[in-house]
Amino acid sequence: MMSEGIHGIIMEAEWMMGHVKGKDALDAALIASAGCAEHFEIASYATAIAWATQLGYDDVVKLFEANLEDELAAEQKMSKLGGSKLFPKADKEI
Repeated sequence: MMSEGIHGIIMEAEWMMGHVKGKDALDAALIASAGCAEHFEIASYATAIAWATQLGYDDVVKLFEANLEDELAAEQKMSKLGGSKLFPKADKEI
C-alpha cells in the first residue's frame, strides 16, 4: 500500500515530466521531487523509531535506525546533486 504523501510526490513528479521544458530544468525538478520523497521517508522512520522506543521494541528500533541512516545518506546524495551546476542551467530554461 502506498501512502497518500508518497502518492502525491509521485503525481507531482509525473506532472513535471509532462510540463517542464528543457532537460536541465526537468532534471532539477525531478531531483527536487526525489528530495521530497527522501524527506518523507526520513520523517516516517523517525516517527517509527519514536513509537518503537516507547513500546520497548529495541530490536525493531535498531532496524529502523539502520534504514534511517540509509535514507539520510540518500538525502545527502540528492542535496549534493541538486546543489551542483545543474540549477544555474535550469534557471535559464524556465
